[in-house]
Amino acid sequence: LRRRSFKVMLDALEQAGVTVSHGIGPEHLPVLIQGPFEAESVTVDATASSQPITSLLIASAGRTAPFSIQLKGEAVSTRHAALTADLCGWFGADVTPDERSYSISPWAPEPRAMEIDVVSDASMMAFPLLAAASTGATVQLLNSPSKDDSLGHELLLDLASSLGLSVSEGSWRWSAEHVKPCDVDLKDGNDLITPLSALLALSGGGIVRGAAHAAHKESNRLNRTVDLLAQFGLVSEVTPDGLRIEGGQTVQQPTGPVQTCGDHRMHMTALVLSMGLRQEVLIIGDELHAVADPKAVERWQQVGARVETVLHQPW
Repeated sequence: LRRRSFKVMLDALEQAGVTVSHGIGPEHLPVLIQGPFEAESVTVDATASSQPITSLLIASAGRTAPFSIQLKGEAVSTRHAALTADLCGWFGADVTPDERSYSISPWAPEPRAMEIDVVSDASMMAFPLLAAASTGATVQLLNSPSKDDSLGHELLLDLASSLGLSVSEGSWRWSAEHVKPCDVDLKDGNDLITPLSALLALSGGGIVRGAAHAAHKESNRLNRTVDLLAQFGLVSEVTPDGLRIEGGQTVQQPTGPVQTCGDHRMHMTALVLSMGLRQEVLIIGDELHAVADPKAVERWQQVGARVETVLHQPW
């Protein structure tokens, strides 16, 4: 969390009269906040993340007067914000969204629903599908959410055939025979950028667009994805709003410890790419995957991958 910028959220709080004190530079935590939050409306820069929007939607539960969130710039991760608006509605909120704003009436005193099904995270599909390409193994995807519940990550399945992936009787296989270059818009699915870029490098290559907001994650995932792929001998380059990746490449043995920049999706991509190599790979960061998938390493171990934690550099 210390690596993420809170500027958009803090700007919204300050618009509402909240006093905020925080560090400068890359160190954004701790944050000291003193209310009350009294504004009837705040304007949020929606170009970097939907998280400030979802936070304000949920926080509106304590208000006794109408409240609105005005959006500035082209919104990203819109499916995540829409999901939060739906959740608030199920629990008594009256949320009216449009292209440029959210209007929220005071929440009903009694929630309309008390049982919510939380579906699995569709962005996690990228790692087993990358494993099919990097190892040649047949992969089964268990507990996959429906397309409607995939929050933009269903595009991975839409791209599957162009990426060389095919499914038969529930098993996914990868082949380089029918791959095609892809032009991918990740405006609502930028969590896919690192594993998808690796998949593109192994298949037909292509362009990733609409992903400028990936620069605001735990690491700058545009620059760091290029760096990570380069450690495995895979060539790519940053564009103004995404990446360009050459196709038809093969994974090479890293020449030293693989740097993952404290980013769980970088770490998980590195782990999967390493499983396709014959020699050991040292990946910096042994528990980063737990941010998104605490049992990821355990599952790879169960199917035969040798993954060990070391406290020193073994070469």
